[in-house]
Amino acid sequence: MKTEQGDTTTPAPALTDDSELRKKLNDAAELLDRRPIAHPILQETIKEVHTRIAMARHGTVFLLVGIAGVGVTRVARAVKDLYRRNSHPYNPHSLIEVVARAPINAKFGWKPFFASSLSALDEPVLGQRRRAIESNLRLTAFTTTAQFRGAEDYRTDLQNALLRRNCNVISVIHADFFIRNMRIEETSHVLQLFDQLVSVGQNPRVALLSGRPALLKIIRDDSRVDLCVEVVVVPPFDTTSDKGKKAAIEMLAGFEALISPVIVPNTLIENAQEIVERTVGTTGWVKRAISTAISDVLLLDRVRMIEWSDIRKRLPSKLARERLRSELDEISRWCEHLMTDEHQSPGVTSESGVTAKGRPSGRVGERKPSRDPVGRK
Repeated sequence: MKTEQGDTTTPAPALTDDSELRKKLNDAAELLDRRPIAHPILQETIKEVHTRIAMARHGTVFLLVGIAGVGVTRVARAVKDLYRRNSHPYNPHSLIEVVARAPINAKFGWKPFFASSLSALDEPVLGQRRRAIESNLRLTAFTTTAQFRGAEDYRTDLQNALLRRNCNVISVIHADFFIRNMRIEETSHVLQLFDQLVSVGQNPRVALLSGRPALLKIIRDDSRVDLCVEVVVVPPFDTTSDKGKKAAIEMLAGFEALISPVIVPNTLIENAQEIVERTVGTTGWVKRAISTAISDVLLLDRVRMIEWSDIRKRLPSKLARERLRSELDEISRWCEHLMTDEHQSPGVTSESGVTAKGRPSGRVGERKPSRDPVGRK
């Protein structure tokens, strides 16, 4: 504003160094959440899974497993984008993605899962069938003899919708939630259900179930008689090999380049060995440690650059590392069991960390009867 003494307009205060650095820290936190970091091992796994799905036999069920933070969900979603872009660019429903993870404090249910699958196919989800009547007072009411739709009705709707939409692949994220509340004798029902879904008609032909190593519990000796199952393991970094060390360095360099304005130079590269050891070679845990370190610095009265001490104290604890290694051991035991089981069919092969099981010899389309897994208690 102007007065008799002249122009007394107060200029806007310039950003201080503290404000600028705080803004850069917030931007770095958003970049970490939005932009994934790629490395050669993960890219090879994505291409391998995509190739196997594209050339898989009709009725194959893939189990994509890995320890927490290794990138299983990212591989599944990258395969979805690659499949839609290269294999069926004109059919948005060629591969549908469904999340099996139930809401917080809720148990997994087959009816919500089938309903979400129908929504992914842009199909209407029919609710319970009620017979409406009109009373003498012209008030609408429902009879007590209403026909309620169960899980089996929803499954039938899903099977018909998959055929109408020419869906080739069903991709289920967090599929290990299927068996969180199941008894051990019921876990094989999951595999039988998806075998039925992908074996009806010409489409769909493949199911991709991705999740933690607990997902392997659905493979039981008494359920592998006439099912075609392939297990794909997403491996962590193996620092004992030159290839693993190179991939780990490339991953850490990608993180450092992403948040370079707010981190002391070469912080991650100089401590690569300790980072890989304490995160058991997983990208997700590295990302979590960096993100938490940024949040800690933002809580300070006077923000500063991210240092190694900020990241080091946020790396996985000893208990978390033991859990990750136990998951690795679980995967190794299951793979050895699938390969050395004397009751296994001759169709088993193993290459590049992938264990596959084929159907026994017989006429095309010949299947043994299996029990309906839906609605069992």
